[in-house]
Amino acid sequence: MIELKKPGAAFKRFFAILCDSIILYAINLVLKVLSMLAVGEKVFAKIDKSFFTEYGKFDNGYIASLFTIFSILFFVYFEQSKWQATPGKKLFGLIVEDVNGSRLSFFRAFARTILYNLPVIPAIALFVLGALNVLKGIDPKLIVIAWSCITITWYLVWFLPILFTKNKTGLYEILSKTRVVQK
Repeated sequence: MIELKKPGAAFKRFFAILCDSIILYAINLVLKVLSMLAVGEKVFAKIDKSFFTEYGKFDNGYIASLFTIFSILFFVYFEQSKWQATPGKKLFGLIVEDVNGSRLSFFRAFARTILYNLPVIPAIALFVLGALNVLKGIDPKLIVIAWSCITITWYLVWFLPILFTKNKTGLYEILSKTRVVQK
C-alpha cells in the first residue's frame, strides 16, 4: 500500500524554486565573469546595466547554452539524488518522488525537468527565428506581446493546477508521474 504523504504547499514550492533560481543565477554570473576573463575583457570596468543583460564577445550563445545544460543537469541530479530535492526544496522540507512514493530514476527526473521547462519553448523559438532573420520587418513590440501571451498562457495551464488539485500537482508532474511532498 502506498503511504499518502502531505503534498508540498504551493508557497513552499514557490520559495524553493526562488532559492534554486538565485543559486543558478549566481553560477551564471560566475560563468560570465570567467568567460570575460578568458578573452581578456576588463570585467570590473564593464559593470553597468548591460553586464547583467548581455554577454561578452566570447559568448555568441556558448555560455547561455552551457548554462541551460547545467541548469537541466542541476535539477535532474538533485531530484534523483539521495536528497530527492534541489537545495531550495531541501531548505523548505520538500522532496520529489514518483507517484508510487519512490525516488526518481535518472530518466524520470530528466523527463520531469524537460516537461517543467516546456513553457520557455516560445522564447527559444523566437530567439532562433530572430537569429535567422525570419522575423525581419516585424515590429519587435508585437513579437514581445505575442511571446508574452503564449508563454503566460502556457505557464497558467502548466502550473495553475498546483493551486487547485488535491495532490498539488502541476500538469508537468501529472505527465511525468511525479509529485512534490513534505519530507
